[in-house]
Amino acid sequence: MRWSLEVTGTHSRGRQWRVEQPLASHEEAKLSVSCLRGYYQLSLNLKLSDAFGFTVRRLFLNTSDPVRVLPNAGEKLPLTTLATPSWAGPSRKAPAPSSQIGETRPYLPGDDIRRMNWRLWAHTAQPFIRSTEWQPPPLGETLWVLDTSVPSETSDSAGEHWLDLRAAALLSALQQTPRAWRLWIPSLGVNLRGDVQSIPLAQKALAEITCHTASSLPDLPQRKALVVSGPGCPGLEVFLREAQQKGVHLRPYLVSGPSAPRQAAFNNRGRL
Repeated sequence: MRWSLEVTGTHSRGRQWRVEQPLASHEEAKLSVSCLRGYYQLSLNLKLSDAFGFTVRRLFLNTSDPVRVLPNAGEKLPLTTLATPSWAGPSRKAPAPSSQIGETRPYLPGDDIRRMNWRLWAHTAQPFIRSTEWQPPPLGETLWVLDTSVPSETSDSAGEHWLDLRAAALLSALQQTPRAWRLWIPSLGVNLRGDVQSIPLAQKALAEITCHTASSLPDLPQRKALVVSGPGCPGLEVFLREAQQKGVHLRPYLVSGPSAPRQAAFNNRGRL
């Protein structure tokens, strides 16, 4: 018969792990776990089994400690813009989503009119500018909204990896925001305000996100906001519909999903 220590870490249905460490007398048990972004609840139990595994008995320990694995910022922003009625106007001739980030985007006060795309204006009656930057001009506080929903056919594991990509893209965007920003995560009720020095606070909040559809868009403190979501996500449809009803200019930035269910987004791993 031999004793071993089992440790299980659970973040969500699509992200959990279990490790087992044999116990020897007068030795300290050490565990090394490589895990992805998440806020894990740990459960421990002692396992007693024979050499062949025919007889197993577990003694559950009454303890549960949380462990937070922070996400990392992506080196590149996997973002594509989406023209919406709230930004591009109701015209049917509104330009299609750009294949390159920031190829064209709606004009915002403060933009250099020398970069105005006059041809698009002639066709759509809406002002657009040519830009090499996906981010709008830094006017005051930038408001970000994070959608944590995924399409219904997405598996739990793939959904969590998709959120890894969004967290990495959003962190990279916050690092590049030259002025103050505010981060709303409706599914968690998170409302953070900070600047480039407050990135660790955003990392802690993004570590806890799980696949969830926000029921409604919160009462935003500003009338313009940017929402990070993904193609075909139901939460984005809810946000856009409510934005039109509330008169909020909500500009979406879509993050593509992982190419494979087990893809590790942006090396988003941590050591425990």
